Amino acid sequence: MYRFFLGPIVGLLSAVTLAADPVPTPTTGVNAAIHSKGLAGKYCTGMASTYLVLEELTVAMEGVAKARESILVFKDLPTAQMLLARADAALALAAGRGSGARVATLIDALLAAKQEGNAGASLLWFPNIKLALAGLPADAVRDAALTQIARAEAVLQTQAEGDEVQILLQARQLLECDALHVPIRESLNRLARIRGEVGRGAQPSSDSFSALIDQLNGAMNYALHRLVDLERQ
Repeated sequence: MYRFFLGPIVGLLSAVTLAADPVPTPTTGVNAAIHSKGLAGKYCTGMASTYLVLEELTVAMEGVAKARESILVFKDLPTAQMLLARADAALALAAGRGSGARVATLIDALLAAKQEGNAGASLLWFPNIKLALAGLPADAVRDAALTQIARAEAVLQTQAEGDEVQILLQARQLLECDALHVPIRESLNRLARIRGEVGRGAQPSSDSFSALIDQLNGAMNYALHRLVDLERQ
């Protein structure tokens, strides 16, 4: 279906090789039963979402590369700020692509409310998360995520014991694709640090940009490899 798109994308990503999928970053404390079934971190995007992710990663890479040039060559911090903001917006879109990732973003919102110390606001997110989960295909991943969400809600309501944050992180990992979302999250975190430095009028180091580009390349490598695999199916 998307074969005619691959030529231009491969040209844009000539530095990205079709290597094997990156090894997912291990997550500690995740329920052993989830790992034994091979569910955690394997909820990867379909063809349409993968293509969109690849486009957004390309926009982010272009913005970061041009921002580096603006800062290190032209000493133009205002232009760099604009380019980095554009890259950040593209990465945020890429992080939420796919049915599982969209639910994971709701879990992130719940975790943010919990971090702010507002238990009432945290509980308000559960109906939205359950509704979003109900829209996923009925399979082992959805069932396991629903179980974890119900556990976390019971803990927050003081009806059960446990670490609700860890339980929510377990549910989130079930709905994400480690090979894609781990490097995207790392890229977002590093990009936030670079934007903070630029916002303070400081000049980020060349190494900071190189590390960010390496992380983006990791995500793009996986997305391109997956797109080709899906096209062959």
